Amino acid sequence: MNLLTIDSSTKSDDVEQVLKVILPNFPRAPRQQPPSRPPSREGPPSERIRRPLRKMTSFYIGGNDLGDFRKFIWTSNGHTFNYTNWARNEPNNMRNSNERCVLLGFFGTMQWNDVNCYWLAGYICEY
Repeated sequence: MNLLTIDSSTKSDDVEQVLKVILPNFPRAPRQQPPSRPPSREGPPSERIRRPLRKMTSFYIGGNDLGDFRKFIWTSNGHTFNYTNWARNEPNNMRNSNERCVLLGFFGTMQWNDVNCYWLAGYICEY
């Protein structure tokens, strides 16, 4: 199992359709900063899982430039990107903050953003 590779507009559209089924309000406005407190532990286990998922707005996909700065590759196969869906002015390594991983949904859209790999977000895997 690997983090998701989105290597075509068709696959991007497919992923968006799946996310809309799982998360009916996706895409939505992004969270401006990671939550400052852990999710509530109240309620049955199934609700404790669904509650945070409904609030998820951003997801890591399998792209990064951890090897060579600004040379983004897919972790699943090591190939450089031949398709991209960067948001406007991205990737930008904002404020030289070591933004080396790729996030989908940060701006409330299916577009990508480069973020620090420690940013609190969900992730999408494929197998």
